[in-house]
Amino acid sequence: MRSRIRQLIWKRWKKIKTRYRELIKLGMTPEQAKTNANTARDIGELPIIKH
Repeated sequence: MRSRIRQLIWKRWKKIKTRYRELIKLGMTPEQAKTNANTARDIGELPIIKH
């Protein structure tokens, strides 16, 4: 269930700028947020974001 919710939120953040800003709000460092916001991979494949 959590992974599906996470996927829906990730799809809602379509722009890289939005992903970057929101990931920082969630507690990532700017470097981590930049790396993850710019990825073309699916949210489920990102190791840093997984809980």
